[in-house]
Order: sequence, then C-alpha cells, then structure tokens
Amino acid sequence: MRNYKKICMYVILLLSIFTCNVFAYDEVSYYAGSGEPSYKDGILSEALFNQPYGMAIDSNGDIFVADTYNNRIRKISNNEVTTIAGTSEVNDIMGFPLGGLKDGKTKEAYFNRPRDLAINSAGDIFVADTDNNVIRKISDGNVTTFSGKSTAGYKDGKSNIALFNAPSGITVNSDDQIYIADTMNNKIRIIDERGQVSTMKFVSADSSYDYSVLNEPSDIMFDSYNNLYVVDSGNQMVKKVVDGKIYPVAGSIGEKNSFGYIGSGFVNGNSNSAMFNFPKGICILDNGLIFIADTWNHSIRVIKPDNTVENLAGSIKADNRVGTLEESSFNAPSALAYHDGFLYVSDMWNNCIKRIKLEYGNKIFDLDLDFVSKDIDFSKRDQAFVNIAIGNDFIDFKDITTINIDGSTYFPIRTIAEKLGASVDYDGNNRSVNIIYKGKEINYNLDSEDLKVINNRSLIHIRTLANDLGFFVSWNGKYNTVIVTQ
Repeated sequence: MRNYKKICMYVILLLSIFTCNVFAYDEVSYYAGSGEPSYKDGILSEALFNQPYGMAIDSNGDIFVADTYNNRIRKISNNEVTTIAGTSEVNDIMGFPLGGLKDGKTKEAYFNRPRDLAINSAGDIFVADTDNNVIRKISDGNVTTFSGKSTAGYKDGKSNIALFNAPSGITVNSDDQIYIADTMNNKIRIIDERGQVSTMKFVSADSSYDYSVLNEPSDIMFDSYNNLYVVDSGNQMVKKVVDGKIYPVAGSIGEKNSFGYIGSGFVNGNSNSAMFNFPKGICILDNGLIFIADTWNHSIRVIKPDNTVENLAGSIKADNRVGTLEESSFNAPSALAYHDGFLYVSDMWNNCIKRIKLEYGNKIFDLDLDFVSKDIDFSKRDQAFVNIAIGNDFIDFKDITTINIDGSTYFPIRTIAEKLGASVDYDGNNRSVNIIYKGKEINYNLDSEDLKVINNRSLIHIRTLANDLGFFVSWNGKYNTVIVTQ
C-alpha cells in the first residue's frame, strides 16, 4: 500500500549473525491499537482504531494510517498515535462514525471510509477517500478535494470534472505523479502535475491471455526500477506494468464464478500456479521480495525472486495471535509497509497495527545465487569466518577479521566504511567516530552500544552501519557471507 518510494529505495533487512550459523526466528508483535473497534489517541498500546486499512511511511519513519471506519487519518510517531485529519460527530445505526465530504482545517474536515494514502516528496499527503469517490490532499493544516466529485463515475480530464468509483489504492512515482487504483472502475488512473486525470493504458504481454483486464484492483506500488505493480484483487493475481505491457507476477488463471471473480484458494509454490484469496496490499523490497497482504486468507505471503510464493505468517483461519511466524495469526490484513527492519501490517478486522521483524535465518529470506550473489566467486572467501562481500568482492580485513559478541558479529568500522565509499575520522576528545558519506555525517560514540572497542580497534555491527548509510544487507547462509549492495 503505499508506498513512499524512498522508504523502499533504501530498505535494510535486519541481520543477526551467529558464528554457529543458528539464527533467531522472525517474530510478529502488536505495535499499535488494543484491538477494540473504537477511536482513541494516545500511547501505542492504548490507542484505538476502527478497521484500519492503508498505510504510508514518511522519510522520518512516521507511519500514517487510513483509519477507515473512524473516517480519520492517524499518525504513529514517538510511540504515540495522534489524529492528523478528520472528524465525525454522529454514528450510524450500527454505531460506526458517519462520514462525509467537507474540506477545511484538518480537524474539521470529513472523510468517508478512506482506504489508502500516499506522501509526495514535499510531504503532502494524498488520500484515496473511497466512499466519497475522490482524492483528498492534506497540506499546511488543511484538507482539500484534490480530484474527483462525490458522485461515482468514470471520466478523465481536469481534476474538477474527473470521476472515480471507489478508489482504494494510491501511490506516488519519482516525479510526484499520483497513481490511483480506481477499484470499481477496474482501471489505473494517473493525476499529473497539472491536475489532469488520465487512464493508464497498457496491453497484455501474453497474446494467449488478456492480463490487461483488471478486476477490482486494490493496491499499487512502484519498485525501484519504476515498474508499477498492481494487486488485481478480483482476479486473485499480482501483476506488473513495464513499458506499456502488463505481465503476471503471481497467481493462477481460472474461470470467473457467477459473481464475476476468479476462484480463490491458498496454494504456495510456483508463482504461476499459486493461489490467493482477494489480496489487498503490497510492499516491494529492493532485494526482490514482494510481500502481499492476502486478505481473506488472513495471511502475509511473499513472492520471491525465484518466482515462487511462500507463506510468511498467518493462516487461512482468522485469529489474533502474535509470536513466531508459525504461531501468528491475522484477521483480514489489508496493507503492508516496510521501514528499518520491520514489515508493518494493518490487521484490519483485529483493529490494530502489527509488525513483523524481518531477520535472515528463515529460509524465505535466504536468497540463492541467482539473485544478489550471482556474480560472487565464493571460492575466495575465508571459510573460518563470517565474510562480507561488497558488490561482488570480499573484504580483506588483514590484521583483524570479525568478533562475535553475544551472538552478533562485529566488523572493523574503518575498513567497512571506506569500502562503502565513506570517509572516517576519530575524535579523541569526544570519544567518537565520525563518518561522512555523500555529504551526510554520522557520529558514533565509542561508549555506545553500537560500537565495540577491541584491541584498540573500533568495531560495528554491519546492520547498524548499512542502515545508517542507506545500503541493503542480505545473507547467503550456504557460504556464510554477508552481502552489502547499494
């Protein structure tokens, strides 16, 4: 779901390295919301949501949530949930807050079942205000109707005459153009910098099957190569658009039932035979992993670079449990977002946000030689130690290799930083290490937990340094090697 592009441009998966080659399991935990379907701001564990749907993460790591049945846009920052836009004063006969369409100051504006949001490079927030059939904009303390009218329909043109029908997914590309999953129109719409609305045109990459026909697309997201991925919910398929052609990514071809939908199921394995059950959300990482919120299978699935689909967490039985990947359960997860080693899940019918700690060691994340490590000559590695390869080359640590402390492996900070293209200076007076990379300065105190000083050498955990510099870390368990790539 959205899909702040810079976040996924610099994704860093958490990596814990043990010299005995044993790794901790990934864990699922509650992050925000107590589970009660209601409305309350406050600390993470006490805040209340009402069927939260889409999410977006800004450059500060703050999480924004389309709190759908509260008709509000919420923000999670500094361990607290606040409301940044939207209000409701009257409930319907079911007890849900009534929505509406009203522009104005953020705390006075009305939304109607908003499902998704996206953030552009200026920090403006765009909202797919689903039941209002419009796109809203939150900027400078105000909410405005950016495009569309309250009437459902289909029409391109200027923003004030364009029509949408239950838009449910929204993302922004590198040029700040806005892309909309116009769900009930079965179209992908584009809003350019002039506010002009158009319909995205593409043709099927396969002449034997028309993949260009969409069926209630629910979410969209760009990868780092500017390819657009579409969660084609009613077709039980994930697709991508490249140079005007649309390709299948995962999901099997089937016959439509009497309701006009392709038959659903829960099948892992080869991507072209995998089955989903009305998936709603997507998050793409630069290491090639594609995470899917498989909503009515109540699961988080992963599409791997080797064109296979596996289950990450949850099962087809709806529940509300946390713990290991195998133990955890969800109830209609609808959206995903990644930041700083965690995959955040909007667990819609459990009325909360959960997060999954992404750690290597699980076979899902142990990428094979055909991906990031395909050009590395592993015969050159030192079999006695955990190795680091930057790009395709192993680092020669010369006088000191790696040190294992409490189950984590630390590496000489100067050697690693300089190999990554950064400069390193030591400040003896302040007992700190200063690293400058592409104009960005990072300071580490020698007495902090990030660094270890062994034999007058400063060592750092590779996860910490790579995260701060904006590099991606992967792990090849077969060859006991950490691989660092831009």
